[in-house]
Amino acid sequence: MNGTKHLVHACHNKISRFVFLSHLHSTSHKKIGAYSSSKGLAEHYLLQEHQQNQFPMVIIRPGSVFGPQATTWCLRPLQAIQQDRIALIKQGAGLFLHTYIDNLIDSLLLSLTAPRLDGEIIEITDGDNTTTWKTYLNDLAHLAGKPPIQRNISQTTAAILSRMMMFRYHLFHTPPLLTPTAVHLFTNKQTVSLEKAHRLLGYSPKIDYVDAMKHIEQWLRQEHYI
Repeated sequence: MNGTKHLVHACHNKISRFVFLSHLHSTSHKKIGAYSSSKGLAEHYLLQEHQQNQFPMVIIRPGSVFGPQATTWCLRPLQAIQQDRIALIKQGAGLFLHTYIDNLIDSLLLSLTAPRLDGEIIEITDGDNTTTWKTYLNDLAHLAGKPPIQRNISQTTAAILSRMMMFRYHLFHTPPLLTPTAVHLFTNKQTVSLEKAHRLLGYSPKIDYVDAMKHIEQWLRQEHYI
């Protein structure tokens, strides 16, 4: 959050609008994970600056950003599948609230010039509230020439494992295979409405899940990941 504070102080009276890229699952609760909690704290600070000092800002909350060049939600899960180091959590029934990178860029560009936007929080996805993590991960498995993922762990087991991995990370700096934030995402059942994004930004996603997966497959093949 300190980085956000420094940027705000540097930008006061010098910009027309500060666009902060957050995340759908930002929260002030540290138990969800450092990434989400830091986003939540930064959001709280920005809203306070807007209310007290009229700082011109808008918060954009995308879902899980994916597409060509995406490491977190494309390349890493693909490589985990290829190495047989992946499992579904709670049968993979959580909703994959995806935001294709081109759609996210569109929303950010719109947020620079849309009127009456200061102080708003706008959620941005591809408008899909039906695709599950099981569907997405098995689609990646299919691209990798692997069978559907059969291994499954409960949400409780996943939560315990993620905390153990984070503890190990803090001690030995070993990158965790699973984090509390990831467990929260993989078990999410909350849907997202784009009504506000459409009304205030004029945002409508141009790339849907099917086309996004086609672009991802093309990139993965070009780069010889599959």
